Amino acid sequence: MSELESNISTSIDEFIRISNEIAKSIESSKDLSENQILPIQSKLDVVLSLSESLLKSSNSINQYLPLSNEVRDIVEATASNLWNISSITSRVIDSQKIQLFLCQVKLFALVLLQIYDRSNFDHSKLFRSTNCAIKLFSSCIDFQFNDVAKKVQTYGEASIARLIELDKDDKLGKEDKSKIYENTSKMLILSMNHSLIIKDYVMTKLYETKLDKINLAKHAKVEFLSDCSRYLFNGSLELYEHENFEKASEIVSYSIKYLQVNDLNYKAVINDYDERLFQSYLLYIKCLQKVPNSSNKVQEILKYLMENFSNRVEVYILKLEEYQDFEESEIKDLVMTLVVKVPLENNLEKILGLLRNICQKSIYAVNKCMDYMLTKLDPIKSHDQLELIVSTKVYFNTNIINSAKTIVELNSFLKLAERTFTKSISQSSRSSIVTLIWNQGTKSLKAQKYSVVIEWYNLCLSRILVDERDEGDENGKIIRSLQNSHFLLNNYQSAIDCVEQMNEKHKSSILTQYNLFRCYIKLNNVDLAIETIERMSSREDPLSVVTLAVCVIESKGILPTSMSLNLMFKLLSLVMNDDNYKNESSTGSDYVVIPIAIRCTIVMVLKGCENESDTSIISKHFASLLEIFTKSLSVAKKNSSNKVKKSQKFTVDDLEWLSSKAYNIACTAVKHNQSSTCLSFAQFAKSFITLIPHDIGAQKLIELQIWDIKSNILIMLATILKGSETSWNEIREAATKDFESINRLLTSNEIGENQLEDCKSCRIQLILFRFQAELESGLSDNLHGILEQVPTEDKVLDFTIYSTIVALVLKSNRNQVKYKLLSEIIIKSLELGSNFSLISIWIRKLFEDHSLTGENHELVISHLISILKCLDQEETFPPFEIDWLASTCWNSGVTNIM
Repeated sequence: MSELESNISTSIDEFIRISNEIAKSIESSKDLSENQILPIQSKLDVVLSLSESLLKSSNSINQYLPLSNEVRDIVEATASNLWNISSITSRVIDSQKIQLFLCQVKLFALVLLQIYDRSNFDHSKLFRSTNCAIKLFSSCIDFQFNDVAKKVQTYGEASIARLIELDKDDKLGKEDKSKIYENTSKMLILSMNHSLIIKDYVMTKLYETKLDKINLAKHAKVEFLSDCSRYLFNGSLELYEHENFEKASEIVSYSIKYLQVNDLNYKAVINDYDERLFQSYLLYIKCLQKVPNSSNKVQEILKYLMENFSNRVEVYILKLEEYQDFEESEIKDLVMTLVVKVPLENNLEKILGLLRNICQKSIYAVNKCMDYMLTKLDPIKSHDQLELIVSTKVYFNTNIINSAKTIVELNSFLKLAERTFTKSISQSSRSSIVTLIWNQGTKSLKAQKYSVVIEWYNLCLSRILVDERDEGDENGKIIRSLQNSHFLLNNYQSAIDCVEQMNEKHKSSILTQYNLFRCYIKLNNVDLAIETIERMSSREDPLSVVTLAVCVIESKGILPTSMSLNLMFKLLSLVMNDDNYKNESSTGSDYVVIPIAIRCTIVMVLKGCENESDTSIISKHFASLLEIFTKSLSVAKKNSSNKVKKSQKFTVDDLEWLSSKAYNIACTAVKHNQSSTCLSFAQFAKSFITLIPHDIGAQKLIELQIWDIKSNILIMLATILKGSETSWNEIREAATKDFESINRLLTSNEIGENQLEDCKSCRIQLILFRFQAELESGLSDNLHGILEQVPTEDKVLDFTIYSTIVALVLKSNRNQVKYKLLSEIIIKSLELGSNFSLISIWIRKLFEDHSLTGENHELVISHLISILKCLDQEETFPPFEIDWLASTCWNSGVTNIM
């Protein structure tokens, strides 16, 4: 034996020994783990490298290895055993690392088989190692073990090359020749897939070119072609996702090619063949759409798909995307073909999605298709889908396209739906459809297109959309909105007629009765208007109060005053008696209406008082106002006890308004000599002020204090005017208290200019009331002090005050203080140096009144003489009064001498 043969024999023995150890280790492990393969891996790496070197050297010198028959058989058996064990084990292993180890073991087994082939002259054994190489190559591609796959590819191609060489020498039979072509085609396809995985697209193209020369129908099996097509499709999809569209289109074309090899019965082997082919074409089109100058190819593929896959929605989607310049008639023809050819039950949502995208292009085509779909589906089996079609069409025609013909189209469609359905549509579908239509009516309402609003709301009342049970208030709400639209168009009778469409519950609704009230008022049908008010006021409904308040406002100037008053009294009675209403049963906006209604009624009655001379009629008006204010005050007091601010019916502004109106009415009552009425309304003014909270700011608080004092002054005046029951001591105490309050306000730094003038006016009036009360109550201690408080800034005003005081003094029966008070006023008036005509009258009164003693006449005369000496030429004392005084003094002197 030569040295080479000895070395080969030694190596082969080592290979066999290691192979057996590996096979034993794999076979003895029930659950092969990563830790278990570590010691084996090192041995495998060494022996695999050595065996590959031996095989490579054999291939390089192109000679058979000199092995004995015994050794050759052992090599064959060892390799086969190792291959089988590793193949069986790989079927139950999930670990990627262990799968790689097993593929390396198989590679070692493949190398041993190829060593065997190099020592064997029997060419039939070459097919075994070729088949093993193809299987291992396919597994490595599946797991993407690219390094192992590259080696396997090399050994597989080498085996096929040897078989081809044998074929050239005519050493193979017909069956073997066929096997060679089959294995060659498999190896080329796998090589093409592998080159695609490692992104070697040049080699991919090269392998595809080689495959193009092979009759795959004759030499390849459908299963293998299917797997290869799947690899190519996945590779193309990855390229597409990475936006390499041109290369992706090329690769997916190969995938399609291997799914359409002539004369092969794919469908008998591949269950989802049509789906895979269709998805491949879809990807092909998507790729080509991104590749420049590919439009013709896309159209060619679309034509093929329309011929073979006309029952798939995606084809129509792609066609519409590709042909952007379709005419409306072409779009209609295409989508009608779609709904005829494509099964609706399984593709409805996709079809509706497609139709949505073409609404802008041709709503006419969309509507026709949806009409057809509505009639094509089984109304019993496909009830839910029919509901979807109806709601979707309404959505398309309201939210996407809303043309002048929309209402007519939907009206016709809903009638068609009514004839189609065999049972009522669900509440959710009904609500969504009604909401879509309602929203369009609301938009038209905002645009003040009331006739269009009526058409939309009538659509909401289509028979298919009306819930006969109507457990909520949906139908009533729609009909009332319809009423409102007729009302805004002045179609009052039509608004009234709408009530006939309601059930009894909706007819008796407060809001329905309110709509009727408005219509009757506009038609001047007072009797029916009053009937609706009676019905509203008799219902226990949280809306009764606010609705009646609105009725008061809207009927202002229309209903007779007596009826308006009765309505107002009912409203106030309801508010006072309604315990629910004062809490959270009404929203904040409701509370605005009640004070407005009260204001309207008060203004209406006051207007009746204007230019009225009949005392009895005026008294009736005052009586009505008295009742309104009495009940309003009760409501206000009830309201002020409510701690929930949002539930309060009267705001600060409302209370101020009521107070000021009560004050003004009190002043009017004085003019009409109705002191009792004046007193009542003055007390109302004060009562409303006391209900206003004090956290309203300093300026506002000062203003309220002034109004409170004004009300007190009016109460004093009314009390005095009543006469017999006058309590001067009470008036004196009240006036003194308010006088002190006014003085505090006058010294305040926060008082405004207008408020200052009001305070001064109140101060003067309080001085007069205090003086009169002091005088009438028989007291005299404070009279001179009160005179000292008369302001001296304004001579005209001062004389007015003094004139009033003089009148009070002269009217008084207290003779003991008359002279002193009158002389003091005359002296103070003389010091002012003006209005001597009035002063002269007071002096004449002083001298003529025999009840006055003349012991201090000299004091007055001396003051007068002093003033006369200082007068300017423009300021003259009446000459005839001087003459009268001179003669009177002369006569008095003569009398005293005698």
